[in-house]
Amino acid sequence: MIVCRADANDTIGYGRLFRCIAAAQQLQAFHEDVTFVSADEGPEKCLANHGFTHIVMHTNRIPPAEESDVFASLLSIIRPKCLLIDSRFATPESLNKLRGITRLICFDDLGVGALPADAVINVNAFEDDVQYAQMYAGTQTRRLLGLKYAPVREAFIGAAQKPIDEAVSDILLRGDTFDESRACARLASKMAQDPFFGGVRLHIAARQTDETAFLTNRYQNVFFCGDDNGLRGLAAVCDLAVAADGAVVYELLACGIPAILFGLEGGMNMARRFLDRAGAAADGGSLERREDEDRFINAVKALFDLKKRMRLRGGASLIDGRGAARIAAFLTGGQV
Repeated sequence: MIVCRADANDTIGYGRLFRCIAAAQQLQAFHEDVTFVSADEGPEKCLANHGFTHIVMHTNRIPPAEESDVFASLLSIIRPKCLLIDSRFATPESLNKLRGITRLICFDDLGVGALPADAVINVNAFEDDVQYAQMYAGTQTRRLLGLKYAPVREAFIGAAQKPIDEAVSDILLRGDTFDESRACARLASKMAQDPFFGGVRLHIAARQTDETAFLTNRYQNVFFCGDDNGLRGLAAVCDLAVAADGAVVYELLACGIPAILFGLEGGMNMARRFLDRAGAAADGGSLERREDEDRFINAVKALFDLKKRMRLRGGASLIDGRGAARIAAFLTGGQV
């Protein structure tokens, strides 16, 4: 058995869980049993929809240090052959409590310090091995770096790409966390009131909020499709995507849809800049302040220019859909 440790809910989003699901789907191709472990019931429905076993530790209300003790006890009982962990609480202190129980493979989005793991994965496009070689000098930690390891769920592998039309008729607004979903709703509200977007259908793929319910009732061209259901189908028919940066954006890029990205924090700005330079997505900057939204919408308007949208088809060439398979091969002891 292989264990995947990830949390998810409407507040923190599902990006970390989706990455583990993508790897778990490929592990099944290696005939591996996969069990997910989380702090609470947040991932339950999503994992059930994907057909995975789920263990809930009920540790969401205790300090991370105490949760590590509970998790270590659980791993000592079930004894998995390895653990894939994708958690913002994966600190050196917590991981040290798991050492010796099983192999530890850890997603590391920050890259700010060495983790006591058998392998680390950082899919950020701008990462290179120089920094990590220095960080992990003298250790045996394997380093799986860059977009070749970007895990994409099976539904987004080989997705059909819509030809780029002269006119923009459908825009997808994608948010993962609750705050990102509210930002998408605010953008959709301003766009729905702007005559420039008259006749354009706005599809919100995000968490349900009071704002989205209000918008879909008030405007005939605003539609709510939920956070995940039908997302691949929407990506295949929309002309442009407005999306929050983060783990879930790589699934959109794999679909080849021209996209403009926003952030609510500064942590992913390097990734946005890299993807912009690579012609995979436009960097729309941060929406930390409400006044940033008008600037961002002007950037969206600029992408109604056909040539500018044509420039943003590089995502599918950067994301080959094999990232999860490479991770699975490593977890099972194969070559990557």
